[in-house]
Amino acid sequence: MGGYFGELRTFKSTCTGCALGLTPPAESARFTSTLDNERNGINRLLRVISVVRDIMIRYDGCVGSFLTMVNLASVLCGRYEVSLWRSKMALCELEQSQIAPLREISDLIAADAFPQAIAQMAQSFIITHGMSPRTAGLFATQQRWLLCHAILAYHFRKDQNGQSVLKRSIFGNLALRHGIASRNTAYSFFDEALTYGIIQLVEHDSDGGAEAFVPSRSALSILIEWYAVHFQALDLIDGGNRYAQLVARPDDMLARVQPAVADALLSDATMRAPEPLYGIFAWVDMGGFLMDRLIAGMDTAQPNAQERIPTDILSISHLAQSFGLSRAHTSRKLAAAEAAGGIGWTGRRGRSRIWISRSFYDQYARAQARKLLILDKAFEEAVTAAGADAQPA
Repeated sequence: MGGYFGELRTFKSTCTGCALGLTPPAESARFTSTLDNERNGINRLLRVISVVRDIMIRYDGCVGSFLTMVNLASVLCGRYEVSLWRSKMALCELEQSQIAPLREISDLIAADAFPQAIAQMAQSFIITHGMSPRTAGLFATQQRWLLCHAILAYHFRKDQNGQSVLKRSIFGNLALRHGIASRNTAYSFFDEALTYGIIQLVEHDSDGGAEAFVPSRSALSILIEWYAVHFQALDLIDGGNRYAQLVARPDDMLARVQPAVADALLSDATMRAPEPLYGIFAWVDMGGFLMDRLIAGMDTAQPNAQERIPTDILSISHLAQSFGLSRAHTSRKLAAAEAAGGIGWTGRRGRSRIWISRSFYDQYARAQARKLLILDKAFEEAVTAAGADAQPA
C-alpha cells in the first residue's frame, strides 16, 4: 500500500501543472506547432496515462478499495494545431475478484476465430445503430454506457422484490455512487432517455411525489440484442450454445445476467479507464461507433501479422454521415488518433484508404476480450442459478 501511494506522489510531482481533479495538464494548453511537435505533446500525455496504468496493474492485487485512473476524454487536433487535451482523474472502487485475469484474455485473443468474432460484433453494432440511431446514440459514449448498465442492474435487482420502478433521483445517485458522472449529467441522460422512449412513466403521484419509471420494452429488446451479439461471438470462438439459451428465455436470462455484468464492468479498471488509443474514441459522442466502423472495415484474414491493417474506409464525409456526425467532429477524432499513431492513410491523406495500427487493434481486442469474459462468467452463473431454481423443493 505504501509503495502504491508513494508512486502516486511521485507521479503527481512529475506532472507539472496537472492537479488530481479536472485540471488539464500543462501540455494541454493551446499551442501551434509542427506535426512532429503535435505528436510529441500527445505522446507525453500518453506516457503520463501509461504511468498511472502501470501503477494500477502493479498494485492491483493488494489495493482492495480504490485505484487512481485516467480517462482520456477528448483530443481536438487540427493539421498544425493541438486544441485541447482534457484528462479526468477519478477514484473507482474495484473488486479484484471480478477482474478477468490477463492470462484468460490472452488465451481468448489467441483463439483462431477471435478476429472474425470481434469484426462480426463491430458489424452488428453498426447495424443496430442503423436500425435505431437515436436510441443507440444514447449509449454511444463510455460514460453513458456505464451509467446505463448501473441503472439496469438496479432495476433488475429491485424487480426481484417487486419494486422495479426508477426515479429521476436514482439516476443521479447511481452516477455519483459509481463515480460515472455528475448528478446534472445523469439528469440530462434521464431526460433524453424519457424523450426517446428508453424509459416510460408508470406512476404519477397526484400529491406531488416523485414520478416512477421503468425501462421500456424497446430498450430491453435492444439490451437483449446486445447480449445476443456477444453470446454469438463467444459461440463462434468456442462452439458453445449461449445464444440459443438466451433466445429460448430472453427475459429470464436478462434479469439474471445483467446485475452481475454491470457489477463486473463497473469494478473493472480497464473498462473504467480504457487504454489510450481506445480512449480517444470511447469518451466522445458516437466515438464507439466510429471505432467499431474502423474494425468492421479491416481485413480480418491476418490482422495480427500486419503493423498497419488496411480498412475499406475512403471518405471521412461518408463515415461522418453514417452516424449523423459533422465532418469536422469526425475529422478531429481521426486526427487525434493519427497523431497518436493509431491510424493513417495508405496514400494521400483523406483521399485513400485508412489503416489502423497494430497497437490500436490490440487495444480494441483486449477491451472486447475482457468484456466477453465478463459476460461469459455472468452467463455461466445465470445458467447454474436457473438450474438450481428449477430443482424441486
